[in-house]
Amino acid sequence: MLRGYNVKALVRRNDPEGIDMLPRSVDVVVGDVVDASSVQDVVSGCNKVIYCAIARSAIMGGLNRVDNQGVRNVTKSFQQEQTIDCQIQIFQIS
Repeated sequence: MLRGYNVKALVRRNDPEGIDMLPRSVDVVVGDVVDASSVQDVVSGCNKVIYCAIARSAIMGGLNRVDNQGVRNVTKSFQQEQTIDCQIQIFQIS
């Protein structure tokens, strides 16, 4: 943010206490890393992603949901976003 980046944060719940800890310039999007459409929405327009989600319990279902499916959704969405961005740039150059 100090370098002029636009920052988005995907938060699981619309929790004012947690959201208030973020700088006001952060664009907060409520969603879940296991929901591919909410991940796609937050990744749209981004050229960098920092994944900070972790499972809150060691139960295999939670670990798989967040640490496996969540990473997969974010990676896939970001790859799609970069492919679209690259195609737009190539089209503009042609």
